Amino acid sequence: MSDRASPWRDYSRSRAVLIGAWDYVHLPVVTPARNSLERMARLLTGPLCGWPEDRVQVVGGMPRRNDLPDRLMEWYDGVEDIAVFYFVGHGQLHNDELCLALPESPAGGPRRLTTGLPFADVRAALRECDAQTKIVILDCCFAGNHLLPPHSLAAPQAMVDALLLGTGAFTMAATKAYRTAQYETGTTSDLPQTCFTKYLVDVIERGIPGHPAGLPLGTIFAHTADALVRDKWPEPTRSSRHDADRFVLSRNVLAAEAPATTVVDVPRQVLQPPSSSFAVAMNQALARSVRLGRNRHLPHELPAIWVTLGELDHANELVEDMSMYRTLALIRMVQAAGPVVTADRYLDLVGRVKAAVAAESSRDYRPALQGYLAMAFAVAGDGERARKTVVAAEAGARAFMGHPPARDAVFADLAEAAAVLGQFHEAARLARAIDLTDNPGGRVRALSTVAAKVAAAGERDLALEIGREAVVAIQADDPFCREHDQAKLLQALAPLGDHELYGLLIDDAATRARSGERSIDRGPALAAVALAAAMHGDHRLAAELVAAAEDAAYAVVHDDARASVFADLMVIATTIGDRQHYTEFASEAEAATRAIADPSAKASALLELMRATDDADRNRYRELVTEAENAAHAVPEPSHRGMILCRLAGAVAESGDSQRAVEIATATEAGAWASTGELPGLALPHVVEAIGHVGDHDRARQLAKSIDHSGDRVRSLAKVARAAVAAGCRDIAVELVTEAEGFACDLSYTWPLSELIEAAAALGAPARAAGLLDQAERIVGTGSRDQRRAEDTAWVAAAAAVAGDHERAARLVAATLDTIDGADDYVRSRALVSVVRAKATMNDTDDAEALAHTFGHPHFRGQALVSVVDRLLSNGRYERAEQLAKSIEDPSTSAEALARVGAAIAATANRDHAIEMAVAAETTARRIAYHESRNRALGEVISVLSTVADRSTALSTFVQRLVTEILKTTEWYHGLPAVAHLDPAAVRALCDTLSARIAGR
Repeated sequence: MSDRASPWRDYSRSRAVLIGAWDYVHLPVVTPARNSLERMARLLTGPLCGWPEDRVQVVGGMPRRNDLPDRLMEWYDGVEDIAVFYFVGHGQLHNDELCLALPESPAGGPRRLTTGLPFADVRAALRECDAQTKIVILDCCFAGNHLLPPHSLAAPQAMVDALLLGTGAFTMAATKAYRTAQYETGTTSDLPQTCFTKYLVDVIERGIPGHPAGLPLGTIFAHTADALVRDKWPEPTRSSRHDADRFVLSRNVLAAEAPATTVVDVPRQVLQPPSSSFAVAMNQALARSVRLGRNRHLPHELPAIWVTLGELDHANELVEDMSMYRTLALIRMVQAAGPVVTADRYLDLVGRVKAAVAAESSRDYRPALQGYLAMAFAVAGDGERARKTVVAAEAGARAFMGHPPARDAVFADLAEAAAVLGQFHEAARLARAIDLTDNPGGRVRALSTVAAKVAAAGERDLALEIGREAVVAIQADDPFCREHDQAKLLQALAPLGDHELYGLLIDDAATRARSGERSIDRGPALAAVALAAAMHGDHRLAAELVAAAEDAAYAVVHDDARASVFADLMVIATTIGDRQHYTEFASEAEAATRAIADPSAKASALLELMRATDDADRNRYRELVTEAENAAHAVPEPSHRGMILCRLAGAVAESGDSQRAVEIATATEAGAWASTGELPGLALPHVVEAIGHVGDHDRARQLAKSIDHSGDRVRSLAKVARAAVAAGCRDIAVELVTEAEGFACDLSYTWPLSELIEAAAALGAPARAAGLLDQAERIVGTGSRDQRRAEDTAWVAAAAAVAGDHERAARLVAATLDTIDGADDYVRSRALVSVVRAKATMNDTDDAEALAHTFGHPHFRGQALVSVVDRLLSNGRYERAEQLAKSIEDPSTSAEALARVGAAIAATANRDHAIEMAVAAETTARRIAYHESRNRALGEVISVLSTVADRSTALSTFVQRLVTEILKTTEWYHGLPAVAHLDPAAVRALCDTLSARIAGR
């Protein structure tokens, strides 16, 4: 009898490619890599995995790349089931592109791309392959390549998730990002191997007790990682998509006896999750929402403060569960981490922030993030990365940022970053990139910042040259802020002591400051120019301006503004050594601060006082810290409260009082975490809609009434009412509409009313719909701002059309078109989307489509065309609707339209065509770069298709896979309508959990 067990599965449509390199010419020789390659090949073709030898391609010692990319394409061509790629050897990186080093790869330079195997070639081959399960195993490391320790394999500046994105279902790598992989030597083992492969194969060959006959990838990886960490080897990392961690790779030699059966994979196309899997996934999703909701009100600066306080681990915990501004938080952490953390932890943080910036889908926002990151690198002392980031950010800003003020802000950040790096000529060039015609003040401020850095570095001539350039730019500056910009420039040039430049600016600045019409503007301007005069040693003029600023401050009505001016005067008094006036100004500032009623304004004023308080007055400083903290805790809005407390913690940490800063930072977290009332609100409307579809209308009503936001509460009740109408429960629907009307009577905005009007129309209650339309028109007439009136009018027009009141709809459409010219492009586009919907609903589809095609913005054009598609489907014009859906350029709206066409076609029993449309909708949705929009689009796909998918059909399988995927995302609640159809019990269980959480608020 053969010792080779019967294969787990048919491998005729699978392929494994194993590549190893060890006999390096320019890099350290890695003999253990050869042993690891051979052992991996024996494992796959042995009895535990059962691969036929002709389906496993082993490439060992290939000296250089040559035609290897083409051969990869050839090997994976025709593979439909399983594709495996394994590499062991050195890893390298060139310009952030991972290269798998081959024996002739150089130690550095661009030839690493042509001699080694860029991972992009592997990714391309796997993407072109049709395998349902793809497995990537990399036994090389992702650490810095400088000063390599003995027995290491390095691939610098690589991030596993970023570099392996899109390569398949399951990836394993020997180390976390920026860690060094290890291998054994002849002194530690008779058959030295690379550590990751050795431990991985050991786990499979030894088996895992207590586990079933088949070992899935996730279980194998978990036990491998535990064993490596236990023995103090680097911890590996993994990435899994589409439940590939459940793919069975090998037999388990320690499993209990079981009947001989063929192990079934879990490829994405045939996954049939049991009922309990949805329940578990939703509970996990809710737990994620708890963490994200808990950190919703945390300011993004807080993790960086924890870093400065020596608490990097705690900062990492916070930032991972920040739903908003996570990338900005990581950038701040990089800036703070440079001087205070170890090199490997800094590199790990760098990898995470670069991946986060790279994942930003908006090309016109990414340069702004890169600008912030360049400054962070510069401040952290990471000059090389800062310089590369400056180049990338400038290129992105010039290529993609069409909004001049945003582009100028990036140039200002980059100019400052270059100045911090000491690249003063480059910094001046970037400052000059700011448009002088449209934004002269921005150029002046950027040049002033650069001049200050140059002056501080002692390069007097260059600082004066940049200063004179700024003086010229000031002549084109906005008259309302010229004196402030003049003061900033004077303060920047003060260390130079140049009387000529001072004379060119000071008289005009002082005159402008004195001539301000309002005391609330005149006081700060006088104080700013007075500080500049004091810094230049012109104490006579400084005293005159201080006296004028003091008079202006007394005339200021608002306590917070008056307190701010006196705080500025305190700084000036400290600068010129006038202790008497300092005491007087401090007394006035404190009196004004105590008179402030608003806690937010009071806390901000106290922070200003702290800034102005003399270093010698430490006792008073500590008292002000306590007062500021108390005022901040009284701020009712949680996000604003957290922001003020965070500023306070940062100021106290900067002053050197770490213990007190820790107390305030801890209080910041506690205050934010106590504000969990919004937590269910993120998902609650979706839960309400799902439970309404299940038919538990009473439970849905109770949940809807618990929603904090009045607009969401009205809209949710209306959706449940429509579900009740669809279920034939008219009496319940009437009650729900009545309750929603009660909550809607005090609304000052129209968007929830449109949903309620549609519910009344579905109920067959035209009088109620007419009353709600009258209310909406009153809101538009009395409450809408001029800029929003056209949009709100169009919104009501669309609702009137849906309600069947075509006469009103036509009148409101005409009113919208009459008033739309005065609106900005954004409001105009949104209003016209509603106009198109109204026209389409009234069966004027040709005119609606023609109007939609006039839109310049693809997303708004797509939104409008979706309305036309809906009406075409209602009229049975499926072919035309499909053509129109496929013509939409914007992927998010195109996916929505394609899904609706698929649902309509499925209802005609043409399931094959419906599946074709479903696949097209999903494919289109995956083109959406921004993850939240992508998940919302996928949610639209599954919510529409789940209502027509029979559990036994391929369409149901397609929907179930999408549901399982989306439940693992932050926007998991978009999958709830589909779960309501596929697994009503799971939705009821989630409802119970959420109800208990709400009751325990």
